[in-house]
Amino acid sequence: MNAKIKIILCSVAAIATSTMAVVLFQIVCVIYTFGTPQKEKFAIDYIKVGRAAVWLMQNQ
Repeated sequence: MNAKIKIILCSVAAIATSTMAVVLFQIVCVIYTFGTPQKEKFAIDYIKVGRAAVWLMQNQ
């Protein structure tokens, strides 16, 4: 194989690998930021009643 062709093929492989790494990193960032669909988020409200703290948890 010609040396120029080897350099071109290696460059294409490096670009493809780095592109896949960037896409994978973006997917991981989106999952980390927004969470998975199974993950439930709750808002917790605390109300003081006398000396006890009563809390109310609502699904959002």
